[in-house]
Amino acid sequence: MNPIATFICRTRIYHGLGTAGMAGSEAARLGIQRVLVVTDPGIRKAGLLEAVEASLNDNRLPYEVFDGVPEDADTGTMHKGALALKEAGANGLIAMGGGSPMCAAKGTALEATNGVSVREMEGRNRYKNPPLPVICIPTTAGSGMDVIVRFLADGLKNRVGQPFVVENRAGADASIGAKSV
Repeated sequence: MNPIATFICRTRIYHGLGTAGMAGSEAARLGIQRVLVVTDPGIRKAGLLEAVEASLNDNRLPYEVFDGVPEDADTGTMHKGALALKEAGANGLIAMGGGSPMCAAKGTALEATNGVSVREMEGRNRYKNPPLPVICIPTTAGSGMDVIVRFLADGLKNRVGQPFVVENRAGADASIGAKSV
């Protein structure tokens, strides 16, 4: 007999031009006091972080940028992110990019609160503490990682199971996609 799965979408989605500029106010509303921005080198080089950084500055939220996410994030990337998060003293994350930065941020948020590698939490109900809050700002369409609570790394898609109790946020900002074309 196959087990029955439950899908609960706890993601609040903001859609429209300029939603990336809401990142700072949304982070503040979630109680985030210091942010780790997770992205890839291409997003940073293209200048796509400008609206997010301006919003964080406007809301007087200190932040660090972790742009070490490769095309396919793995658990090693998530571990490096967790180390960067700890060094920054951050208590929340903003992911900007395609599916890889969003997966990396979710895994980083989970590892940071549980003190073990995401690989060690593979399976159902294997982690004790909910992840830190994550705000996702997609620059591509298609992965859906901005609106679901699961993530992909090292072939672990949907294999780190149990609903996250922290509500994620997503901002779909078409002006960012236009800049990246």
